Formats: sequence, structure tokens, C-alpha cells
Amino acid sequence: MKKILVVLFAVMLVSLSASAFAEQKMGKGAKEIAAYASISSTDSSVSGGTSTKSNDQTISLGVGYFLTDPISVGVRIDEMMSKQAGTKFSTTFIEVEGKFHFYRKNQPVIPYAGLSLGAAMTDVAGDSSTGVLFQPKAGVKVFLTENVAANAELNYSVYESELAGVDVTNKTLKFQAGLSMFF
Repeated sequence: MKKILVVLFAVMLVSLSASAFAEQKMGKGAKEIAAYASISSTDSSVSGGTSTKSNDQTISLGVGYFLTDPISVGVRIDEMMSKQAGTKFSTTFIEVEGKFHFYRKNQPVIPYAGLSLGAAMTDVAGDSSTGVLFQPKAGVKVFLTENVAANAELNYSVYESELAGVDVTNKTLKFQAGLSMFF
């Protein structure tokens, strides 16, 4: 997984010169479809003071719509697979997100900042819980062609859950890399 992310990042950097003249389909009225893979680190704190850490893998799919040239809104679904203290579990995130792109027409590299709110549904050995998700994020889109961009994003999620009668606070730092198509 790490090798794939490194290769994807290298492709983004190499493509900068080739993409400098691309006329993006991004901007007011554009639609975006994105797919990401990520690596992350989660710190789970149990009420009473116990804390565990895990390294996780996530796959994500999202759709978005540009309300104005710099502002987009969208929906994203993430599936995170984890293992903590020898126990495997999965968490599904359903998010509504907003992003502000620091954007000028035909700019090949476009940084952005955003915020997601949503639900985090965790399943551990048949015990499940749903919590509220809060996730600030920052990233960059590098256009490879006029309607395809490579993405790199760093985000920080905070969500709470209750499993087996115990309150758990989860904090996840996630690096995502992927591709977006614009229509």
C-alpha cells in the first residue's frame, strides 16, 4: 500500500510540467468523481484512561459539485480496516464535505482546505456503534489532463462510539492519495 502511494505521488510531481497547459473542467457547475486509498494512524481512548493505537488502511469514493469556481460540496464514503490489540474491526464513514479551492483558471496545481461532517459506523466482532464524525482537511489537486487530477490529502478525524457499553473516542490522522475526474 505504501509503495502504491509513493508511486502515485511521484506521478503527480512528474506530471506537473505536462499538466501546466491543461484547461481544467473544474469550476462552477463542474462535477467531480474521486477515488482514494490511504494510510492512517488511529488513537482510540476508552473512558477510564486506556488508549490503543493502530495503523489503518482506507478506501474512499466521493462525488462533488462546484457551486462556484472555488467552492465545492460533496458526499464521500470511506471504508477503514483496522486491527487494535489483536482485534480486527472496520469503520464505515459517510460524510458530507465542503471544500474551498485556492483556484485560478488553468492553474495546474490547486491546493484546497475543507471540512467533513458525518457518521462513523464501527463494527467489532458483531458489536456495532455509530458516532458523529468531524474532519478538517487540506490537500492538493494536480491536473494530469483537462479532466483528470491526482489528489493528495491530509485529514484529521474525531469521532466517538460506544462498544460493549464502553465510550471510545477515536482520533485518526489520514494521508489519502487518489484520482479525480471532472465533467
